[in-house]
Amino acid sequence: MPTYSYRLPSGQVIDRTMTIASKELAELKDEAGKTYIIVDGQKAVRIYEANMKPASCWPLESQACGVALNQVDEAAKADRDLGVPTRYNRNSGNPIFESMGHRRAWLKAHKMHDNDSYI
Repeated sequence: MPTYSYRLPSGQVIDRTMTIASKELAELKDEAGKTYIIVDGQKAVRIYEANMKPASCWPLESQACGVALNQVDEAAKADRDLGVPTRYNRNSGNPIFESMGHRRAWLKAHKMHDNDSYI
């Protein structure tokens, strides 16, 4: 379920987790076109930028690109040989990408492409 952020007149930011249908029923628009909800009798204006946080998921451990535990050393050596040194989690066999660029270079070196990716 999505989480929506709103700012009360006091400046306090509140988050509400609700279905899209519930949000559509709860939200109103004022004369200036701002979206708001009523919280304890107060008008809480929707703040969209609060839900658009920058990617803070780095380093990223990828389950999709993982290898068997007994292949971790072999995979790390292959990555170094391909010019993309990569750390692996020794407990899971998953590669650990340090940044978007590192992940992109790793995928390219392995001739992989992620059609669902935004990063």
